[in-house]
Amino acid sequence: SQKINLYIKEVINLSFNSNKYFNDLEPWKLKKSNQDRMNTVLYCSLNQIKSICILLHPIIPQSIEKILESIGIDKENILLKNIKNTSLLEVGYKIKKTNILFKKIEK
Repeated sequence: SQKINLYIKEVINLSFNSNKYFNDLEPWKLKKSNQDRMNTVLYCSLNQIKSICILLHPIIPQSIEKILESIGIDKENILLKNIKNTSLLEVGYKIKKTNILFKKIEK
């Protein structure tokens, strides 16, 4: 049985946990005191974003491809087997700016 709502709920839960990791470790505060730790936190956060994107690709492919392109991941690497592949992100890669992916819905 395809339980897409449950699937999305689990991916959203993963994204909340990733956001908590990022906010709790406050990499912006580490810039002056511990740049190596800051880089590690940022790299881990980007890997979490990559994994979440791969999981959401079947649902919102165009938006996900834009996000992954901005962090230097090609379409052919959007595969479930690459969720655990931490070598896809190039160290020192400059993240590209993207346009707004979703417009806010006003009441």
